[in-house]
Amino acid sequence: MLPLPLLFLIFLPALSAQHCVCGTGVNLTGATISLNALVSGGTLPSGSYSGPCISVPANATLNIDISYQFSGTTLVMGPNSKIFVAAPNLLTVTSSTVRGCGSLWQGITLAPETLTPLAIPGGQIDMSQSTLQDAEVGIFAQNQSKLRHLVERIDFTRPRVHLSMHRTRRRLQQRF
Repeated sequence: MLPLPLLFLIFLPALSAQHCVCGTGVNLTGATISLNALVSGGTLPSGSYSGPCISVPANATLNIDISYQFSGTTLVMGPNSKIFVAAPNLLTVTSSTVRGCGSLWQGITLAPETLTPLAIPGGQIDMSQSTLQDAEVGIFAQNQSKLRHLVERIDFTRPRVHLSMHRTRRRLQQRF
């Protein structure tokens, strides 16, 4: 008789099911995460964060609903997650890395200007000396949102589209 071959099964987790965590830092949970609630609840300090790492889970949205600064930190974005900068808030990212974990994340979207009942400028980003990696669209700037100092040593690594700007009826996509 011939010996029967051994069968080995290896189960690998699906990328979309991964939850990438920080060894040291802040591991966020939930589908819609309010930055204001994180600050109000004491999870993050008021005004700015300069800790080692923040992780956002897969399929989650980190809403920048107050003006805030990340400095010298790494934001680890789970698959299909995104950052949304609500109007008129300013997200400042300095000397930091925003990267995916295992697969692409959606990227950073700046809210458009609103005109009713009052004119409110769109979301704003000031990003310098930083790296943005693994995003489907690095930054999506909608009508009357603002990009500041974006070209000052920004390393767009592996996004499919680096910068997408949307005007009233015309859309421009730029690869750097």
